[in-house]
Amino acid sequence: MPDDVPVTGSFDRNPPRPVPPVVRDGKRYAQRLGGTDASAGQVGGLLDVIDEDTGATEATIKVYDNKRDPAIEGDAQDIFFASMGFDAAGRLIVTDETARRFAVDVKARTVVGLP
Repeated sequence: MPDDVPVTGSFDRNPPRPVPPVVRDGKRYAQRLGGTDASAGQVGGLLDVIDEDTGATEATIKVYDNKRDPAIEGDAQDIFFASMGFDAAGRLIVTDETARRFAVDVKARTVVGLP
């Protein structure tokens, strides 16, 4: 490859598949993408709660732990959402890239793993 051709992205993993935000009761629920969240100490597994009127982030919910092994390339270990949507009970169901499922109570801002 010529030296003047820019190389972008990571060779360790493909970018996460886009998962559209979902809106309910004036709140937008969106996967947080980007660098490590300082308060959560991780990349991936984070859900932002955004006020639809103001655009302000009200909270970030850790849906699942995504700890990194320092001996392995970091971004190769990141696990992102594969899908999310509300069920009939009003819980936000998140499935990650490894097929783990989680139920988020968006009012209480709590999470439980699902079988």
